[in-house]
Amino acid sequence: MILTMYNQYQDDQSYPTWLVITIDKDLWETEIIYFSVHQDIVQKDMDEIPEDVPSFSVYLEDLVRSSEIFGKVGINLTQVKNRVSGQPPRFPDSTQLLIRVIDLEEVLTFSTIR
Repeated sequence: MILTMYNQYQDDQSYPTWLVITIDKDLWETEIIYFSVHQDIVQKDMDEIPEDVPSFSVYLEDLVRSSEIFGKVGINLTQVKNRVSGQPPRFPDSTQLLIRVIDLEEVLTFSTIR
């Protein structure tokens, strides 16, 4: 699992916009995958998002907070798979999960934890 933060520039300031998590196809068999927002995350510009890797959006309702570790967030891959059921059932070797930073910030402030 590789985490990359893509930033957008506005008024000479850099703002994090998308967190992209690149996963291997084996992880699609997992119901929920977790990652830490405190780990090292590569920073890149928005125009560097790879367009040759299949991408799936992760919505706010797909995100869960860990009750065990502060700053650990999960992605409910079962919900993502159900939503993209129109896609081919076999996932490629590598896919990108796109999370809006605003959604990530919101899930980190939820008072309910799963």
